[in-house]
Amino acid sequence: MDKDHPSTRPASNFASSPVDLPAQRRYGYEGVTAVDRELAAILSTDVAGFSRLTALDEERTVRALNLCHGRIAELVREHAGRVFGQHG
Repeated sequence: MDKDHPSTRPASNFASSPVDLPAQRRYGYEGVTAVDRELAAILSTDVAGFSRLTALDEERTVRALNLCHGRIAELVREHAGRVFGQHG
């Protein structure tokens, strides 16, 4: 195993030098540049007893659900996130 090959070096070596030109030439990575990465998290929610609550008072249940959804969306935006797949 080649100790200088990028796949065998510790990750800390990459952090300090995002573009290792000699390794690019040696291993055929010419033209490779640093990659922007984005961390993603997915939040999925469920409402316990939604059918029962809707049967008891549909308008109140939908209003409460919309309030919760709105607050969650607000928090997501405050932390530079985005909400997708919204209904209505």
